[in-house]
Amino acid sequence: MLLKERLDTAVQVRRTLASGSSLVLAGPRGSGRTSVVEEAARLVGGRAYVVRGSEGRSGIPLAACSELVSSFGDVDAEPLRLYATLPKVLLSAEVVVLVDDADHLDLASAALLSQSARAGVPMAFATSSPSLLPPSFRDARERSGWPTYELEPLADDQVLALAAAQLGDELSPQSAALLLSHARGNPRIALELVRSATGMSSTTAGIDLGTLILTPVIRDLVDLSRVSDDQLHLLRLLCLAGPLPLDVLDLAGVEELERQGLVDCTRHEQQEIVSLVDPLLDDVVTETLTPLARRRLAGELADALEPLPGWTGVATLAAVRAGRGPDPRRLELGARRALSAGQPTEAMELLRACLADDGRDQSLEPRLAVLLGAALSAQGALTEAREVLEKGLADAGTDLERRDLGQQLGLLHAVRASDPATAVSTVEAIASGINDPECRAVLLTDLAKWRMMAGHPATDVTLALPGVGASLDAAAAVNGALIAAMIEVLGGSLPEARRHVELGRRGLLETDAALTFAPHLLDLSSFLAEVFDGRVVAAEEFATLRRNAAARAADESLGMWEFATAEVALHVGRYALGVELASRARRHLAWRDFTGLRPTAVALDAALMARTGRPSTALDLLSEVTDEHRADIKVELHVARVRAEAALVSGDRAGAAEVLAVAARRAVEEAHLHLAVLALDEAFMVDPSAERAAELTSVAPPTGLAALLVARVEAVRSGKAQTIIEASRSLMAAGMPGRAGWSAAKAASLTRESGSEAASRSYRHQATVLASEHGASLWPDDADAVVLTPRELQIARLAAARVRSREIAEQLDLSARTVDNHLARIFRKLAISGRGDLAAALAVAEVGESVEISSS
Repeated sequence: MLLKERLDTAVQVRRTLASGSSLVLAGPRGSGRTSVVEEAARLVGGRAYVVRGSEGRSGIPLAACSELVSSFGDVDAEPLRLYATLPKVLLSAEVVVLVDDADHLDLASAALLSQSARAGVPMAFATSSPSLLPPSFRDARERSGWPTYELEPLADDQVLALAAAQLGDELSPQSAALLLSHARGNPRIALELVRSATGMSSTTAGIDLGTLILTPVIRDLVDLSRVSDDQLHLLRLLCLAGPLPLDVLDLAGVEELERQGLVDCTRHEQQEIVSLVDPLLDDVVTETLTPLARRRLAGELADALEPLPGWTGVATLAAVRAGRGPDPRRLELGARRALSAGQPTEAMELLRACLADDGRDQSLEPRLAVLLGAALSAQGALTEAREVLEKGLADAGTDLERRDLGQQLGLLHAVRASDPATAVSTVEAIASGINDPECRAVLLTDLAKWRMMAGHPATDVTLALPGVGASLDAAAAVNGALIAAMIEVLGGSLPEARRHVELGRRGLLETDAALTFAPHLLDLSSFLAEVFDGRVVAAEEFATLRRNAAARAADESLGMWEFATAEVALHVGRYALGVELASRARRHLAWRDFTGLRPTAVALDAALMARTGRPSTALDLLSEVTDEHRADIKVELHVARVRAEAALVSGDRAGAAEVLAVAARRAVEEAHLHLAVLALDEAFMVDPSAERAAELTSVAPPTGLAALLVARVEAVRSGKAQTIIEASRSLMAAGMPGRAGWSAAKAASLTRESGSEAASRSYRHQATVLASEHGASLWPDDADAVVLTPRELQIARLAAARVRSREIAEQLDLSARTVDNHLARIFRKLAISGRGDLAAALAVAEVGESVEISSS
């Protein structure tokens, strides 16, 4: 089946050809060009002829155009006579020609088709890039202004959904990253990688694809036909080492590879950096390299990079791979930098070389234990990591070593093993044996993090916030800043939270000793500050960019950003999106969780399941949530949402509101003020009484999203529909369509009760538009909500713009009868008489009657 995005393009191609114009269809091999060409030919009908440019590789003149020539020309005619006569015949026969792989046409076919295009025969030229078309086509395109349709790569979520549909389950983060980076939005590559994977297994984090298999199809999709031997050598160096400075590569070779779209050259910190564009190149280019060839290339890289400042780590790793033995201290430094960069595999490679050197300084052993334990922990070898760290602690001779080992042990227990209580007791014991005040303060700052995860109040913490300067001070500043930022963003001052984020980011510039995940946690605090400040749209965009980047790199932050975007989806009312993201988050946090968020993600998933009418699934998920997990107020708030939904189903709105309010009160006590405000607002939406309004107003901060929610509560209590609508618009501007739609629906209900049918109808339409356009629920009253499907909304907008049914049908590739059936359903849903009322119904009401309504 053709993907919808490709089907839409095929419809555009057919429409352009029908207008008599030629066009270019551009997209990399495997992106669906052939499918679009064939579907467009099917839509055109019997007048369409498909020319396969790839047949030009046979070397036989006019091989690609053999069907056209045999159907409309004289096969025995001289080429020049054929060029002169065939285009006129094609034009008079109203033939439409679609050329697949136009960049591979033989010269004779290219000349014939070029003449036909000049004669006015409508043609579609499918190519990997317009710049690779034969010169005659490029000239005609520029001269005649042919439109170009780009086959956009599939979005990351679309690629993952494609794989999940094929496999019946989500991919693990490692396999998801492999698929996203190698497919690059190309559906053919994605499906081929999934179908050809060997050693596939199901894990708690999703399906692991196992070993990447380079099938003939994949090799064929990586076109190296234009690459010279010297350029292939450059590609091999990039495959072995990753991005490299232009200074160590041949400039002419890089420029040619860049023109072919195989490498990318970007400026970074005053240096030109060259990198591969397509990760598949790495597999295809290096699969034939022998171990000896790899060692030679590694030696060449080590020699070339050694003199360059800033490339010591890469040069050291290359030297190890070349079989050389760098100084142990240099290996240790390289491993430390690799860990800070989130590269535990590279760190292990350097550490093995370091540990194999019998001449190493024995006093370094505890510090090496820190690095080795951290690398093992990051790779999931928790038992071995704990043994290494505990032995290092027993051998430690300095407070600095004890501090570093204590940090890694706390991280292992609290996050890797999901046991924050053990982390607290372990780190408390280590801290009690440290005399140096600065080292002790740093470890106590970590302890604050583990204590919060174990359910201790956020106010019951001790933080070290030294100045930025030396390496130790900078690392401590980053650690303290990220904890302080999180505490402030949850229940304190948002400007103060941002100040701590900025201090933490400044500290990161001063040190390479900060924990790997520090930048992600600082970004998370910045994200939450935007949400709680009422800039939800900007926050969602920020989180989506981080999530996509993490997915492509299989970065440890993937689960965290999936959780963050799922949490926001809950509060803005996009429950279907939230379920998808929360489900991924709990799988991916099971793989790598440096935040301790997995129990919260499970509870969030349960809350979203309950909100989408799946109570039994929600209860099954909550069976994974223990009493220890509920010590975390973030978990308890979502458990309360599940329980509240059960009360709503039984008709007990007051009971549902109280369940939410009880959890919110505990959140206030534990200084999670902003989360408490959201829960109290939900309690008010369930039971809009004076008592619920007063409780929310008494605790909500006077600014940001909380202030908007209070304004909406006060508007509802005032009984003035126009005031409610104004509050609804403010919430929509903040990026909260679910709550904005609920407010509009509330205004409609109140005005209907007062007898103002016209105003009620206007507000009801506004609620419908908000819910329909943004895929939002009008919880807790969505059972009564009217929502248009995406197709209905599309047709309604066209009809409102006075586009006739037949024209709508042509644009959307539907029948006129189907369009009219859709319109009939739209009129019924909106309770309007016909097309004349559509424009008013779909417009967001700018004015409304200010009707006084008694509060109840």
